Amino acid sequence: MLAQSRSLPFPGPRGLPIVGMALELTPHVALRKMMMWTDTYGGTFAFWIFFTPVIVTSDLKVIREVMRDSPKIYSPEIRKSRRLDELDMPTLLTADGDEWKMHRRMTAPAFSEKNADAMLPTIAKISRRLVNQLSKETSHSGTVSRRVDPLKWFRLVTLDIMFAVSQGEDWGFLDSSPRSGFVLEMVENFLDGITFLMMNSGMAMMIQHRFPWNLNPRVRRAHAALQRAAHFTRNAIDKRRAELEAGEEPRKDILDQLIQSDTDALGGEPSGAKARAEAMSLGHDPTTADDLANLPYLEACVLENIRVQAVDQTFPRVNSEPSEIDSKPVAANTVVILLLGRALIHPARGGTDFKPERWLGSDGKVDRNHMRDIPIFGDGPRVCPGRMLAVKEIVIIAATLLRHCSDIRLSRQYLEVGTRINLTRTPTNLYLDLEFRV
Repeated sequence: MLAQSRSLPFPGPRGLPIVGMALELTPHVALRKMMMWTDTYGGTFAFWIFFTPVIVTSDLKVIREVMRDSPKIYSPEIRKSRRLDELDMPTLLTADGDEWKMHRRMTAPAFSEKNADAMLPTIAKISRRLVNQLSKETSHSGTVSRRVDPLKWFRLVTLDIMFAVSQGEDWGFLDSSPRSGFVLEMVENFLDGITFLMMNSGMAMMIQHRFPWNLNPRVRRAHAALQRAAHFTRNAIDKRRAELEAGEEPRKDILDQLIQSDTDALGGEPSGAKARAEAMSLGHDPTTADDLANLPYLEACVLENIRVQAVDQTFPRVNSEPSEIDSKPVAANTVVILLLGRALIHPARGGTDFKPERWLGSDGKVDRNHMRDIPIFGDGPRVCPGRMLAVKEIVIIAATLLRHCSDIRLSRQYLEVGTRINLTRTPTNLYLDLEFRV
């Protein structure tokens, strides 16, 4: 009660004595509630969760301020609460201070544009595999129509690409390879576990992996999933390091680059018609950096989609020392939640209108300075290191699909598409009808 008697630096909901707003911020409604409070209290507001002060902001100026002070003052909340200790290895996600600087300096070359370009043939090969899988049921009429669940197939193709470019391993998720089953289950459990832990950050003490909290089966499963993922990753690193020491030729993937750096890390609209025309004018499926340079409008569509429909909605941070936010004093150990998804669709940055042209300069090429003005991949020292590779991957997948599909449209009986927003944004009830050229 003494802690809660301190005044908060910003207005906001106050909640009940002792528990504060904890009972209102259940995992499935927390983000929606905070967005609603943004409309009521303004771009930056504060409240208590038990005895922890929480500041939430969707003000891009404040978000940049906090991101640029990371990791000097603000740590990822998941690091501060020590909920990833079972991973037993420091990473870009969990490291802080000088340790984080060392990891960032040593891992940055693996994500350079030169290395990303070297991985493009692998991404192109897997993208074509996606088309082959989706168009298996051919017909003699020149086209084949098939209804698909895009979320399911996008997860499979991105998993195949992720493991291929990060570990040089082809698990065959798209082909339903028998050996891919346990890896797919491990990845899904890991994502489920880490989402559970982060969405319950306000009750960090009660989700620790120790007695009596680990009597809760949900807590136990979440930590077990993280441990299995860490064990799998460590084995992959040790196996590849042994192969390289035995004289195998280095591969053009992220793991080999990191090992050689002696580190590792866990790691139908007009716009559619224009993007299709651009992809078709290429004359072949994109496989190189030069090919991608000829797809500026498609890349702009990808960037605009990331802005309007940001997957990562929140970035929790904790300040390790007293600081200032928007010129107001903030006590140490305050949780600061950055509503980046909300900030990106502020009217000053284009609102929810989908306009890929905003990313293009007068020369028709993507304006990289605009990417700094609208930080869709974060800002400051902790800006996403794999952002270039991620964009190139999506552009290749999109261009390959556009070249092989004569039509991609929303399934008529599934027009009520929804969104599930927890830690990230996930589409619900989304199905597409694809017509393939044969």
